[in-house]
Amino acid sequence: MTLIVSNTDDQLSPEEVLAVKKTIEPLAPVEIPRIVLERMAFLLIKNAFKLREMTEEALKPYGLIGKHWGILTTLKEKGSLTQHDIGRCIHMDRSTMVMMIDDLEKAGLVERRVSPSDRRAHSIHVTEKGKGLLPELNRLGVAAEKKFLAVLSAKEQKDLSVLLKKLLAANYGLKKSEV
Repeated sequence: MTLIVSNTDDQLSPEEVLAVKKTIEPLAPVEIPRIVLERMAFLLIKNAFKLREMTEEALKPYGLIGKHWGILTTLKEKGSLTQHDIGRCIHMDRSTMVMMIDDLEKAGLVERRVSPSDRRAHSIHVTEKGKGLLPELNRLGVAAEKKFLAVLSAKEQKDLSVLLKKLLAANYGLKKSEV
C-alpha cells in the first residue's frame, strides 16, 4: 500500500509517516482458536452473517435487504397474506414484520388492504411495481448465494441444503413436505 501525504504548511517526518501508515493499514487476520472452530453455533452464525452481508450488498441499489426479498418471495408464492401469516411462514417476529412491510409499502412494492375475512386485519398484496422488480431481486439474491457457495461443489451444495432443511424441520416443527 502506498501512502501519499500532502500538506502545504508542514511536512511530516519519516517517523510520522510511518505512524500514519500503521494506523490505516488493515489489520492482519487473527487466527480463530480451534475450540471456537469446533462450535457449530459459531460456524452457522458466521456463515449466515456473511451470506446476509453479501445479499444485502447485492440488494442495496434498491434500498432493500434479504428480509424484504423474503417477504416479496413469500407473497409471490402464496398470494396475499396477513402480516401475521407472512411472519409465521418465514418465522419473523411481529415488530420486525411491521417495519419490513412499512419499508416495502413506502417503496411502493406492496400495499395493505382490509382483509376480506377480518376487517381488523390487513392483507398484504404485491403491487405491479413489486411484481416487476421481483425477478431482478431474485437474480441479485441468487447470484449472491451462488457467489457465497462457490467454494462448494454442486454435490456439497445439495448435501448442505438437505442437512439444513433437516435441521429446520426438526427445530421448527415443520413437516417433511414443508421443506
